[in-house]
Order: sequence, then structure tokens, then C-alpha cells
Amino acid sequence: MEIYWKNEKTKELFKSEKKLQKKGLDKKERRNLFTAMNFLQECTSINKMPSRYNCHPLKSTNPPLYGLDLPSVGGGRGKNRIILIPIGDFDKAHIETITKVKIMGIENYHN
Repeated sequence: MEIYWKNEKTKELFKSEKKLQKKGLDKKERRNLFTAMNFLQECTSINKMPSRYNCHPLKSTNPPLYGLDLPSVGGGRGKNRIILIPIGDFDKAHIETITKVKIMGIENYHN
């Protein structure tokens, strides 16, 4: 899959364990983030992400945004999500057509 970044600051955040720790991600979330990014790079489409990341569309967003769960210490889905926006040509009704994404950041949108 082709991956683009919201900006250079976002790209640096995702590549630095120290910056992720400052943002409040625990050790398990950081490990899961790095693993999820490897899967994203290797996948041909967003629907090929492993189910543990629960790739899901965010409700009522235009343009459509997707979230990937970052499981954390203590179990469960965790509170933080990798936020993605599909780019390029794709059909909203067919998630398998999403082959390019822009990483928008890490959010806890449940607060």
C-alpha cells in the first residue's frame, strides 16, 4: 500500500519511540503502532489489515476517515487510534479498493 503523511511532523512522530512515549502511548501501543505500520506498507489494500487492528470507518466524517486500533497494556482495543484518510481513486462502498492512504495522526477520539 502507498503511504503518505499529513506533514513531516506526523511522519517524525510515527518513527520516534521517544516522541510516541511523550504523546502518552504505552510500550504495548508503541509496539503495536510499529507493527501496524509494517502491515500497512506490506498490504495491497486496507482490507488486508489483520483483524486485531480493527480497521473501521469513522462515523459521519467527510472525507471518509478510518481508524486502526492500538491495543494497549491491560487488554482490550486500547484508547488510541491511527487515523487514516484514503486518497486516490477508490470506491467508498468497497474497502478493498483503498490502496493509498494518508496518515493523519494518532487520536483518542473516545474522550
